[in-house]
Amino acid sequence: MRGPGEVQGSFTAEAIIENVAATLSMDVDSVRSINLHTYKSLLQSFSEYYHGEPYEYTLPSIWSETDGCVYALGAIQCDGTEGLLDKIWVVQSDTVSLIQGGFTAGSTTSESSCEAVRLSCNVLVKRLKPLKEKLQEEMDSIKWETLILQAYMQAVNLSASSFYVPSNDSSSYLNYGAAVSEVEIDLLNGETRFLQTDIIYDCGQSLNPAVDLGQIDRAFVQGLGFFMLEEYETNIDGLELQNPYNRHYT
Repeated sequence: MRGPGEVQGSFTAEAIIENVAATLSMDVDSVRSINLHTYKSLLQSFSEYYHGEPYEYTLPSIWSETDGCVYALGAIQCDGTEGLLDKIWVVQSDTVSLIQGGFTAGSTTSESSCEAVRLSCNVLVKRLKPLKEKLQEEMDSIKWETLILQAYMQAVNLSASSFYVPSNDSSSYLNYGAAVSEVEIDLLNGETRFLQTDIIYDCGQSLNPAVDLGQIDRAFVQGLGFFMLEEYETNIDGLELQNPYNRHYT
């Protein structure tokens, strides 16, 4: 939704796929599957720094499976860290919490802010691991709360900061996702309700799942609004008017 023209292009491609499926009396998902890129076709269609490595092309597996996340602080390997995400807070970005936040265009926020957070977590892990290993010799089980309390009592610095600058081509990459919606349509008046939607999106190694989730969910809702609620002007051929000054074509 933040790439002008991309949504319209995707809609056009989907319309073509659905018409092909209807003409051939095929299941529309079968037509979609046939037309998914292979890694070889990615090599032929995109420059080298766009397509990435073979294992990074996850669209075929996303089409039928799910993905997971990795958390940096979990490298300490304390007991009971399954709920560690509940202890993470995302605060408002301002000059109090982040002096050099940069800009949000080209998906550089994750590469700068979230990568800086990951680097800071690595610093904290390096400081806490020796204490954790020492406590492990004295106790059978080391919980996160116990480790942090002991670190506080022994004056271990629990604050870390870092700064990360993305490379020039950091905004040049491919991402992959799939979504399926359960829709209820009133055949009498055409009213449409989206009952639920399942979305799978590969954002690489997640640096901050809360931020990723917000981007994905809100973009999908924005897309629903674009197609279901907004009205736009068209010319006599039914094509959308991109130029607001072309009023004489309507």
